Amino acid sequence: MTALHLVEWRMHIDADSPQEAAQKAWSYMRRQGSTANVFDVYSDGGNVERVDLQALIEDEQTEPSQEEIKLEN
Repeated sequence: MTALHLVEWRMHIDADSPQEAAQKAWSYMRRQGSTANVFDVYSDGGNVERVDLQALIEDEQTEPSQEEIKLEN
């Protein structure tokens, strides 16, 4: 079952206007090699979880694949 979540990504940006700040943030997020990968995710019940997508990807890469496990046995 799906649920509604509020997802936030925050950073401090020097800018002359709110629009310029938003444009800079969007640019930083979309940049190749961006480290904009940590999000605070709020559930419908008000719980918050910090999710670091880069850490999740790195953890998946360090765990042996099913093929690697079969080769070891």
